[in-house]
Amino acid sequence: AAFRRSADRPEVWIHKRPELHSKQGAFSLVSEHGAVLKRGHDLSLVLAPLERRLMRLVRD
Repeated sequence: AAFRRSADRPEVWIHKRPELHSKQGAFSLVSEHGAVLKRGHDLSLVLAPLERRLMRLVRD
């Protein structure tokens, strides 16, 4: 899970569901409201939107 601040609830959850590996991919990125943001077979591709946002925060 990725948190905004330590007192907050998670901003996103990273779920691994092996039973979905052959269909949609075992990994999914889920928002704090339960919406699936990204699914895939490779964890690095699933985390790409989150990494881009973090890079933007560091550069500003």
